[in-house]
Amino acid sequence: MKYLVHAIQTRGLIFLVYLSNFFLSFHYFTTAYVNSSFLGNNIPQAIADHLISGLYILASILNIFIFLYAPELLRHIGNYKLALWLSVLDLLAVWGLAYTTDIAYILPLFVIHQAIVPVILFNLDIFLEHCTKDENLTGEFRGLFLTVTNVALVISPLLLAAIGLSKGDFSPAYLLSGMFLVPFILIIGFTLRSFEDPHYHPLQLQHEIDVFIKNRNINSVFIANFILQLFYSWMVIYMPLYLINTVGLSWEQFGLMLTIALLPFALFELPIGTLADKKFGEKEIMAFGFIITAASLFAISYFDDLRLSVLTLLLFLSRTGAAFIEITTESYFFKKTKESDADLVSTFRISRPFSYVVGPLLGGFTLLFLPYQHMFSILGLVMVCGLFFVFRITDTR
Repeated sequence: MKYLVHAIQTRGLIFLVYLSNFFLSFHYFTTAYVNSSFLGNNIPQAIADHLISGLYILASILNIFIFLYAPELLRHIGNYKLALWLSVLDLLAVWGLAYTTDIAYILPLFVIHQAIVPVILFNLDIFLEHCTKDENLTGEFRGLFLTVTNVALVISPLLLAAIGLSKGDFSPAYLLSGMFLVPFILIIGFTLRSFEDPHYHPLQLQHEIDVFIKNRNINSVFIANFILQLFYSWMVIYMPLYLINTVGLSWEQFGLMLTIALLPFALFELPIGTLADKKFGEKEIMAFGFIITAASLFAISYFDDLRLSVLTLLLFLSRTGAAFIEITTESYFFKKTKESDADLVSTFRISRPFSYVVGPLLGGFTLLFLPYQHMFSILGLVMVCGLFFVFRITDTR
């Protein structure tokens, strides 16, 4: 009987983590593709491109700093309290962005929002790892977790198109983002307070470096994930600027195109995660994802006069490859870790903010020599390089 009770409690906790992730994802994605345009509207045009890149870099550096000390924070505060406090601070930040046009307030509030959300996602990683200890089901659990995320990813652009951002008023997006965070805070605050923290390994930076140097599988999947995050950073920062400011799409057109382009994340990650568990392993699927993504980026860069339908198809293919990479890197890494490995998980999650340091630096440098359209060929070359690290890992099947 006690095993049945434990199973019911575990499944209940998993459901709450998934539900929390659903609201957190809507909170993040309703502003992710708006941020660069919002900042561009409130920053003098002469310095907009460089300052926007600089803000993403600053937020990412702060995020990296938090991740480095995350195990210590968890040891002293606990995962429940850390998630709750950070989400309340993030709520204040996004609603602050909705109500101010003063650049002196916009800049720090944006940095706080960008720096905090990845850490809250890290908190959810800890909750989920506590519930999913069967490595044979890791891909399936992670696939469902990412599918929940990606339902929000797909629907969010339609919400942006529906609330009239074409008028240049971005405050509705930030108000909506904050509204999605409210149920997240309530779920965390009232239903997960009984979460019992495991013994977290203290941060030992030299140890982490040694693990990454000596463990070829861990360092290879980390770099593969970093390259994927680099792809995301360029898509979030530069693709809206290219399609809206250069191509001339309206927010309604952009929202519809983005919804179609993002469908692979909702459609493919759960079945791919299951296949990785039961049949193929991660290596072949991961490699295929890098090939598809690179090819689509080269096509975007070198085919002139792309029709809207063709461009949408290429963006759809690029996200198909990214979905394959995302679920396989997540599944592979978490098969190699357990819930007490907060140090390794936080190091793995550093790949995202690190990409938002390298991405804007590389993107800003590339724009000195290439127009927006052709800069994506550089990203295609980076994706090709990802294949080298995929081939270094030892498959799980």
